[in-house]
Amino acid sequence: MTTIFVIDADGHRRALAAVEGASLMELLRDEGAVEAVCGGGASCGTCAVRIEAPGCEALAPPGADERLLLDGLQSVGGFGAGLRLSCQIPCTPALDQVVLHLVPAF
Repeated sequence: MTTIFVIDADGHRRALAAVEGASLMELLRDEGAVEAVCGGGASCGTCAVRIEAPGCEALAPPGADERLLLDGLQSVGGFGAGLRLSCQIPCTPALDQVVLHLVPAF
C-alpha cells in the first residue's frame, strides 16, 4: 500500500492510503482536502500542493500546461520548491511516504 502524508494549513498531519492508478487530486478531493474545481484539467490551480523533497524528485517534470499555471501561482504565492498540481500526478508506489502540504486556494 502507498501511504501519503498530508499537512494542512494548520499543521495537522494525516496519512492517506493511495489507490494506484488514481490521481493524487482524486485522493485529496475524496478526502475533502482540495476543491479541484476543474476536475483535473490543469486549468484552475485549486488542487495545488507543495511536495517535500525527496518526494518531488520521483515525479515526472510538469508538462507545459501545468508549468504555466504553476508559474502564475508562484508569482502570487511564493510557495517555494516542490509546487505541483495534484491532478497531474498519478498515485504510484514511487509516492510511498511522500509528504505534501496543502496550498491555500486563490
